[in-house]
Amino acid sequence: MARVKIAAGEEFDVLNADEMRTIATELLSGYLRPPQWFEAPAAVTLSSGGAGMSHAVRVPAGMELLLTRIEMVQANYAAGTPYSNSTGGIDLYVNDIWRDGVPFSSGFTLPGTYTEAESRCVRPRDGSEVKVGITGGPASVAISLLVCGLLTPLTPNA
Repeated sequence: MARVKIAAGEEFDVLNADEMRTIATELLSGYLRPPQWFEAPAAVTLSSGGAGMSHAVRVPAGMELLLTRIEMVQANYAAGTPYSNSTGGIDLYVNDIWRDGVPFSSGFTLPGTYTEAESRCVRPRDGSEVKVGITGGPASVAISLLVCGLLTPLTPNA
């Protein structure tokens, strides 16, 4: 509780409980929203050389995406026969700048799932475009992608 000394003829404004609740809700609305799970489909058709770039997945304005997962599967996949290669791999781009990747030589195969911990993941934000590039992949094949992660509101100081 605070004490205010009022001099004769002076005025000050006081908020009632409803006005205070309305203002507090408006000011804290970005902080109070829990993260939401985000999924966006994308696709890439590989060239005869096994290379291609997906179309862009755009992060909504005012939000940050903790990109923790990309699921990839090629069209007409025959169970039990994953694709691997000693060269090439999967590359992740944000606004056409390389941010992360996984080489096929590390044991990554198609179909496959790129995963990353929230503490180390790429964090595109505020309208950024996310693209997945593949090199050294199977020739002339369509790859379906599902870009996933946690979507959180940007805070004023972020």
